[in-house]
Amino acid sequence: MPRYFFTIHSADHLIEDDQRGVVLPDDRAALSHAEHAINERQSEHDDPQLMMFVMDDQHVTLWSLPFVPACA
Repeated sequence: MPRYFFTIHSADHLIEDDQRGVVLPDDRAALSHAEHAINERQSEHDDPQLMMFVMDDQHVTLWSLPFVPACA
C-alpha cells in the first residue's frame, strides 16, 4: 500500500512537516484522511491562508486543500 504525506503550510512558511507519512490503501483514502485532519485541527489554527498539501510516496503533490471550515 502507498504512503502519503500531509503537511500544513501558511502563506510564508511550513507549519507542520509530516516526515513519517501514513500508509493508506489509495488516493481516495488519502483525500479522506486529509479532510478529517483539517476538521480535527481547525480549532488549533486561525490563519485563513493555511493549506494542507497531500503528497504521494515520491513527494509529488496530489492536492492542496484550504484549511477552512466546511460549509454546512
